[in-house]
Amino acid sequence: MFQTSFEQPASAGLDAELFEDLDVSDPRFEDWIRGRRLASANPCRDGIDRSPSKAIPLLERRKTVAFIADCEGSGPARQLASRFFALASKAIGTQVRSVSFCEAGNATECETFDGAAQVIAMRSVVRDGAPRGSLSVTISDGSTGCVFWAESTQLVLDADESATSSEFYSMVLHATDAAVDMLLRGNGPADGHDLALRLFSSARLLTMTLDKENLALADRQCAAAFEMSPRGGPLAWRALIRQISHFQYMTCDFLPSHEPAGAIAARALEAFPGDPLAQCVGAHTEYLFGGNTCQAMRLAKRSIQANPLNALAWAALANLQTATSDYRSGYDSARRAVDLSAGTRATYFFEFYGCIAAAGLGNYQLAMRHARAAAQLSPSFAPPRRYMVALMASANDGLGFRGALRELRRIEPSFEMKLLLDGSYPVNTMRRIALIDNVEGRLRRGMAALLEHH
Repeated sequence: MFQTSFEQPASAGLDAELFEDLDVSDPRFEDWIRGRRLASANPCRDGIDRSPSKAIPLLERRKTVAFIADCEGSGPARQLASRFFALASKAIGTQVRSVSFCEAGNATECETFDGAAQVIAMRSVVRDGAPRGSLSVTISDGSTGCVFWAESTQLVLDADESATSSEFYSMVLHATDAAVDMLLRGNGPADGHDLALRLFSSARLLTMTLDKENLALADRQCAAAFEMSPRGGPLAWRALIRQISHFQYMTCDFLPSHEPAGAIAARALEAFPGDPLAQCVGAHTEYLFGGNTCQAMRLAKRSIQANPLNALAWAALANLQTATSDYRSGYDSARRAVDLSAGTRATYFFEFYGCIAAAGLGNYQLAMRHARAAAQLSPSFAPPRRYMVALMASANDGLGFRGALRELRRIEPSFEMKLLLDGSYPVNTMRRIALIDNVEGRLRRGMAALLEHH
């Protein structure tokens, strides 16, 4: 048994190497210690050396994404390709450290980037068509030309419409995820940041299972990722894990650390104020725990501006817009979150935000569709089932109400309708919209009649 401290001795010489007398024959440990030595040699708070007077280490220059556009001279097509490149570079840059972006005339130019140990080429082909055009994207190894990801979609090539369509945003998000995956799977040695990002990606997948053990493991993985490479994402995600645990189980006692969500979210914002994930989790936290709605709105909008592909930020904005009676905008934002998450393991989570926003809009049939989608995708997810109970009661649907109540009580055996009016019960937005008035009316009239109604 031995313990390790990452604090540098005050008298450490410039030539001293971290753990120079430690030799463990394990490839993963060697990758990890290499990253720690790099961080030790270039210390800073967020792992990025911003001093202009220092030469950039070799490992800091090793990743390049080259964008290649094939648009056949069409004005709208070129605008669409430029929008694609702008969004993709923003999203990749928020995740991968030490990555640079450039536009290349063709794939062969990707072989000429000196000092870059890894280059990937992202090629977009935009074609005009009647009545719809198309966008195709391929991602390949810049040195070998081997294509490892490709996708295409049809779009209306109107500069304003196509660049804000759900198909376009989904394409950019899928391409971004593929590019990040390829950058992390490079043949070169992984540094501490890359290893931390892999661990963080695992934690996000575990979180969306909603399983208590997985939530606890995700919290530990985020803590370990932050220790390897301090970034806002893993720290903010630990606050989100607590929020999800609270909504699902109404307790966080099973998590390894009992530090409250608010404290972690505040710490993430203080240390990494420009991090998009810290901003959107901060917006969620500010709103959910009775903070300043205006401040939460600013954080959500800043997060979207920094990374428009972040479904969680759109969900935070949707909640805030609904809570402040901007119902149409709230549903539009929730719809964007649903579209961005389509086909991922988190789709159910954002379908629930669609339910909330549709309920605020007063379209209870639409709200039920989103709630059912969330429940079908994740049968153990409690929040949409709470809304289904309220929506069925509001519609005076006795048969539907009994079914919704039965399904919720399988997850939450102690549920009673009066809990929906309890300020500590996790239905924050429901208490701000007209749906809660229907619940109160049903409680005043008594539940027995509804339970007997067919």
